[in-house]
Amino acid sequence: MACCTCSQSLIFTIVLITLLFAAVTIDAVRFAWLTISFMFGIMLMIDYMFSYEKGFMYDPDYKTWRQKTQSDA
Repeated sequence: MACCTCSQSLIFTIVLITLLFAAVTIDAVRFAWLTISFMFGIMLMIDYMFSYEKGFMYDPDYKTWRQKTQSDA
């Protein structure tokens, strides 16, 4: 299994590019580039958490959650 999906690679690349832009721009727009980079970083974190089937599983009903998690083990 690959370490990351195509969407994760794309978002990571966008984060790196926006951080690069933030590093080379003038101070007036640096905050905007850092904000954009932060938003893409949050998207990347959410993608890592929820993108594969063995990852985080939210089910508000404990009984059905337990059935789903016990059948995987």
